[in-house]
Amino acid sequence: MNNRKAVFGIIESVLLTLIVCFIFFYINPIRENFLFMNIQPLLIVVVAISLRYGNYIGMFSALLAILAYMYAYHSVGRDLYLFAIDFSYYKFLLMFFLSAVIFGRFKDDYDFKANNKKLEYDNLLASYDELHDGYEKLKFIKEELAKRVVGAEYSIVSLYEIASSLETHNSEEIYTEVINLLNKYIKATEISIYTVDKSGKYLRLKIQHGHDELIPTSIEVENLECYQRIIKTLKPAKIIDEEGCPLLVGPIIRNGKVIAVVNIDALEFEMVTDYSFNIFKVIVDWVTKALIQAYEVEEMKKDRNYFKNTKIMKYENFLNRLQEEKDRKEKFGLEYSVLEYDVANLTVDEIDERLKNELREVDVVGIDEERGRLHILLPATSGKYYNIVDERIKKIFD
Repeated sequence: MNNRKAVFGIIESVLLTLIVCFIFFYINPIRENFLFMNIQPLLIVVVAISLRYGNYIGMFSALLAILAYMYAYHSVGRDLYLFAIDFSYYKFLLMFFLSAVIFGRFKDDYDFKANNKKLEYDNLLASYDELHDGYEKLKFIKEELAKRVVGAEYSIVSLYEIASSLETHNSEEIYTEVINLLNKYIKATEISIYTVDKSGKYLRLKIQHGHDELIPTSIEVENLECYQRIIKTLKPAKIIDEEGCPLLVGPIIRNGKVIAVVNIDALEFEMVTDYSFNIFKVIVDWVTKALIQAYEVEEMKKDRNYFKNTKIMKYENFLNRLQEEKDRKEKFGLEYSVLEYDVANLTVDEIDERLKNELREVDVVGIDEERGRLHILLPATSGKYYNIVDERIKKIFD
């Protein structure tokens, strides 16, 4: 019995004993009748307390009943010596004591058996839960194996589809296609791609998909150990319980350096397996090869797409790049911003010089020479940053 229950039992015993004495003795016109009642109220109190709280509190209640009965006996002017030798009086004391022992023991035995049954039930329930968990795991393994067997029949077709989807020399289209591949083949629900700036210190958001809100547009590499490891080891990794890090992360490598990272921030529960990680590694590897090829082709066409010796796109190519960002917004809900300025009085070289160190590497600049308008595309950038960038750019053209 816990201490709290024992205190309640003692208080209840005292209160009931006092109530019985008050009703049947204190306010009784013929107080002596209390000593000879056929059904002694104090006995009922002892039995009730014993059945409710067990042997120990029952004995305490019996002691209170004995004291109360002797007090009543003495109060009506009876001789205590006669009380001790006359069975008709001290029989009540024996009744109080025996009732506490018998009914208290009954209560204790009942509680002991009930606790044993509860313990047996808890053990059975724990065993059932363990068996149920084992069954669910075996069921999951069986289903996964079935998927692998079925998947083997069309795995060649799937690999062909992945390869075909990456057959383009447009690096931006490849980045967009990565989202579709990861969503289709490993059921990734939250995906992000960051490019690494030339210093290797910052990650810049390229694309995100599935997140409820815009994730950080810039990440400082030294603040997250998981990205430090990826840039150092150049290998995909599964991340476990690291705050701010994705579940899966794979590096896009060119010339021995990480130029971008592909993050899986959330997967459907049944896809959190080694099988999904292996597919992720295959996709990242193929994307890396496709991007390397695309970058090489784009560098060969650089003079055709950009003004010579600048990072400024010709207007037609800028519109193509802008269309890719519009497609991303339609598919993935990814925000972007476009700034526009009048630069009719400036040459392309002057504009390029003024823009140095003012924009991120992921930002895209294009000029409409016919109208003398400068366009700046800010990919994966919320509209709330529009005014901040706009004010900074306006100052360099004033």
